[in-house]
Amino acid sequence: MTAFRLRPYRRGDESALLALVRADPLPGHPPAQAVMLALALAGDSPNDAERWAELSRPAVTVLTDTDDRIAGVVSYALRMSDRTGNVLWLHAREEPAPVAALLEHALSELSQKATRFEAFTLTTPLNHGFDGILERSRPATHAALLDAGFEATYMGRYFHRPLVDLPVPVGPLAEVGPSAEPTGRQLRVHRDGKEVARAVVCEPVGETVEIYWLSVEPAYRGQGIGRQLWYQAMAEAARTGAKQAVLIVDDDEPGGERDRTAAVTLYDSVGWKELDRVHTYRRD
Repeated sequence: MTAFRLRPYRRGDESALLALVRADPLPGHPPAQAVMLALALAGDSPNDAERWAELSRPAVTVLTDTDDRIAGVVSYALRMSDRTGNVLWLHAREEPAPVAALLEHALSELSQKATRFEAFTLTTPLNHGFDGILERSRPATHAALLDAGFEATYMGRYFHRPLVDLPVPVGPLAEVGPSAEPTGRQLRVHRDGKEVARAVVCEPVGETVEIYWLSVEPAYRGQGIGRQLWYQAMAEAARTGAKQAVLIVDDDEPGGERDRTAAVTLYDSVGWKELDRVHTYRRD
């Protein structure tokens, strides 16, 4: 059995850490870049910036073998306002023993001051604008958190669709232009002199493209705008040359503000299938 050691992150570890992050890819998302890792190591993020500012400076611990080859990494921090320990990001190629060892270490360090714990509840620079992890894509991490007494909080669905047999858009519903963040194409629908619906189709990664966003203003729902915009967004996705598309649906509040029942019904009707589920984790 391989012997592992834990030590603090040190300069020079960056390339090994980046390889670990990239070993847990998100389908359709661009691989993490060095600049993203630098932000995560510094405890900075363009997403959830206010929540990150509430944290102590994140600690970063790596797990190595006896030859100091890095096999895993975990980052964690304390939110002093409510003494919540946060496991921010963890990567170990989904090897159960390293994952469990890194999680145990983070919780042990945080428990000196924390009275409760959260894991993957903040959007980090290392993913593509959402918090949580994919349960089926990260089985060892999911299992280790449950074994450590965490409760999985369902956040949403990760959908997939081959870009074949696409519905045909009826007319140019949306104006199409560039999107800077995320990089790709933006589709906008205007009515009565204002924008009432929007979708973003990202640049493809390999043969996969992400449809990052689609929204319709409440007053204009029920008029077929959302469905027609989806048809046009899928056609735009196919024009990128990608063979398949993915999207995330936040539907964790049935009947509430984030109720996505109508949206999921629409996706089902136009050929999208659930690929995975997004979870965050909490332990009191």
